[in-house]
Amino acid sequence: MILHLEYLEPDESSLVPAGPLRAGKPVARLRSDAAAALAGMIEAAKRDGVHLVVLSGYRSIVEQAKAFADAEMRHGRGRGIRWVAPPGRSEHATGWAVDLGDLAAPSADDELPFADTPSGLWLSRHAAEFGFEMSFPPRNWQNVGPEPWHFRFVGSPESRAAFHPGAFATVIRALSAAWVFARS
Repeated sequence: MILHLEYLEPDESSLVPAGPLRAGKPVARLRSDAAAALAGMIEAAKRDGVHLVVLSGYRSIVEQAKAFADAEMRHGRGRGIRWVAPPGRSEHATGWAVDLGDLAAPSADDELPFADTPSGLWLSRHAAEFGFEMSFPPRNWQNVGPEPWHFRFVGSPESRAAFHPGAFATVIRALSAAWVFARS
């Protein structure tokens, strides 16, 4: 069973641009606390000779619906959910999630080999220092496909509560998600 939790969207006026961006990518936006922490993390990585780029930040429910439909087309009906969350159930909708890439390795964008790039290795060692955690490591409890490029900001009480609401709330949300997907 694959479990994508439900998330609430922020007021879009509270989102700020985040970068640097991979050439050709649209402007990524995050909540200001996540964007500030990300900027600090990117600068620290740069001092270590690692060049992170932002691939994606906030996604509206409409944008997520398109991404989910594309995943269902690519992987087959009912199988895209392992790789892309349905609308309303993506961490990107919170404004606290970001997809990152390595400037020198565009072929690893949104791919498992990102974990072995200088950026992927640096993030595995340092992301927590800046309030970020990998959302979907291999063998994660939600059974979502591993995404070594996808990080969520948990460095504020509000963001931490959104992603780690407590054992009881997590179980209730997971059961709710399972029921919704079982009916799909």
